[in-house]
Amino acid sequence: VGVGHQLPYVFIGRNGFAKTFEKVIFGTWLARMSLVGEFIGMPYCFGMSCLIRKSIVDGIGGLEALSDYMAEDYLLIVAARDQGYQTVVSPQPAWQNSGDGSIIELFRRMHRWPWIRFGMFPHLMVLEPLSNFTTLGILAAWSIWTLFGWDPWLTFAGLTLLWCVSDYLLMRVVQGGPVSMGIPQYLVAWTLRELMTLVTFVGAILRRNIKWRGPVKYTRSWGGKTARLTDEKVRY
Repeated sequence: VGVGHQLPYVFIGRNGFAKTFEKVIFGTWLARMSLVGEFIGMPYCFGMSCLIRKSIVDGIGGLEALSDYMAEDYLLIVAARDQGYQTVVSPQPAWQNSGDGSIIELFRRMHRWPWIRFGMFPHLMVLEPLSNFTTLGILAAWSIWTLFGWDPWLTFAGLTLLWCVSDYLLMRVVQGGPVSMGIPQYLVAWTLRELMTLVTFVGAILRRNIKWRGPVKYTRSWGGKTARLTDEKVRY
């Protein structure tokens, strides 16, 4: 094993819908993507909490060799596999309890992640939306209606319920027990997350420049490299 990493998750319940929303994001959508990626052998890593063999970093010339990339955690995973090492996900999630946030700030965080991925892998502009239930549900309902003549609205409703319940069960697995929110709160947060995910995908495709961690602005180039900007006209 060359790299071990943890899934970020908000364990401690706090007041405010924004924290409930953050918990649902990390406990469902991101948990699903990381676990599926690990299962099918696709490199995936959360750089906020990971252990990497020093020899792997030395083998690529040190962290300075990745200084032009924001996705240095992903590139370290690639380097580990290129050197013959495996990666593992810890069964213990990383406790992420950031300061008081807002829905807008969470939206910006969700916007930045695909912005980086699409710059490195343009084909994900087509493939990644297929990880979102809204896209999959519409395609599945249309396909079942075409093949079997089933009512597409009822099919979509049934698939929505199945996906929503599956995500809730996944979040309980990540939590290791009951989650600190009511079912109505979960349903609202889950619905908002699904809708917001599509919006962030579109925004990540259309924008070349973005703010990262405050007022600092960056631009990306194909291949994943980023550069800091000083032009004040560039807005988020």
